[in-house]
Formats: sequence, C-alpha cells, structure tokens
Amino acid sequence: QHGDVSLPVGEPTGHRVAIVGAGPSGLACAAHLRESGHEVTIFDMNPAPGGLLR
Repeated sequence: QHGDVSLPVGEPTGHRVAIVGAGPSGLACAAHLRESGHEVTIFDMNPAPGGLLR
C-alpha cells in the first residue's frame, strides 16, 4: 500500500537537479525531471515527503 513507487525514467542526460521541498509541487517536478532523464535529488527539512498533504 505504501512504499516505493516505480516511475518511468528517460534516457540519462547527465544533468543533475536539486529540488528544495518534498511537497506536492516538488514531487511532481522531480517525477517530470526523472521522466526527462535527469538525475534528481530532493531536499526537505521534514523526515517524510508530502508537505501540506501530510
């Protein structure tokens, strides 16, 4: 029910992107960038993702 989610990953571009905030917008942005082939790292001050949805 909860756990890792498998997302499609595009052909690697060699670009690395940092996203600050693991709320809905940050997670959506990360998913889109991974689909485009970028390496994504998410930074958040909270231990779990979700932002205002938690």
